[in-house]
Amino acid sequence: MKKITAFWRIVLVLTAVILVGVGLSFVTPFCDWYALHVYAHIADGLGWLTAGIPFPLGEILLYIGVLLVLLCLIFLILLPFRRRREGCRRFAKGWYKAMLMTFTVVLTLYVTNWLIPFRGSVLGQNVRTDKSYSFDEVYTFREYVYKGVNEAAELVPTDENGHIIFPDETQRTALMIGAMQAMASEYPLLSGYYPPVKTSLCSDLLDRMGIGGFTYPYTTEATHVRYSLSPVYQPVLDAHELSHHKGYYKENEADFLALLALSRSDDPFIRFCGFWEMTYKADLVYSEAAAPLIDRMIESGELPRREDGIKAFVSALTKKLPVTEVSEKAWQIVDESSGVLEEMVENDIRPLDDMPNVETVVQDVADVGWETQAEVLGENVYDGAAALLLVYFDGKLYESDN
Repeated sequence: MKKITAFWRIVLVLTAVILVGVGLSFVTPFCDWYALHVYAHIADGLGWLTAGIPFPLGEILLYIGVLLVLLCLIFLILLPFRRRREGCRRFAKGWYKAMLMTFTVVLTLYVTNWLIPFRGSVLGQNVRTDKSYSFDEVYTFREYVYKGVNEAAELVPTDENGHIIFPDETQRTALMIGAMQAMASEYPLLSGYYPPVKTSLCSDLLDRMGIGGFTYPYTTEATHVRYSLSPVYQPVLDAHELSHHKGYYKENEADFLALLALSRSDDPFIRFCGFWEMTYKADLVYSEAAAPLIDRMIESGELPRREDGIKAFVSALTKKLPVTEVSEKAWQIVDESSGVLEEMVENDIRPLDDMPNVETVVQDVADVGWETQAEVLGENVYDGAAALLLVYFDGKLYESDN
């Protein structure tokens, strides 16, 4: 009987790990246990190991992987023409064995570092988001968010000329991590080590695809796009990506944790960042809850019809459903934050600006990617964070009977 070599033993063992991991990923309680007791240590270890590398290793490995796939195709095409040469056959055999091992290792890392944590329950607590909330409850939530924005804005310092004093990126990052760690008692995966969030090498490309950040499962590195790093948005984006790093791989989980953590920070600027981004979620659920109420008010004559004049409609609606709006100081923070980003990137060279055809292809690919992600994630997409926020504040801001 022919002896199995060490190479094939390793491949078989890894294949068994992959198959068992895929099978166990369908067992939700196991996925939750694994994320907390196994993946958390993997993330801390890999995060610490890659922290000192000044560039995103995961991104470089991705480029190398694409190159290796292309070389595999080229060698496969050339092999029939060189098959009679012993050296070529030996090279091809060694090459494809190396590629098989690489593919098996990468797939193993994806299963252990992404698939199993991803297939766990929402927030590891089996949070249900199928509750319905009344207009009054949603209104209460929106008021809480908008008042949080305005109150935090008033505490953000200004200089002698009235301009906003923004914490630098190092300060923002430290405050953001502190806010995330403060929630570890409620969401245990948020404890432990936080690696730096690195700037993507292909920021121009990702920005055009509508991607603000990316986390590489095989290295657990979190990255952000350079063109998303305004002072107000950077803490939110980094907190989102670090939530992925910590094992909360669903998009609604990461958005929810980022917004909730920052909105509870002791620092007014970080608190403002969380509440500001939360206004988008609050407006989403508010508009959905208010729509049937507005329709009934139009039918009863309490509101004029939109076709009779939008100005009159909005004026009447504001009187019937008064809501808190963003303060002047809050808008100043957002506007000056955008100015900081524009100044930071105004001299950047963006090659795709001169390649409109390539940009069109990139955007088309991005559209397909976003549609595919939405189909895979279902209710766990970014907007799903709004439902998680409503559930979280149930019993804190309002008492739902649902």
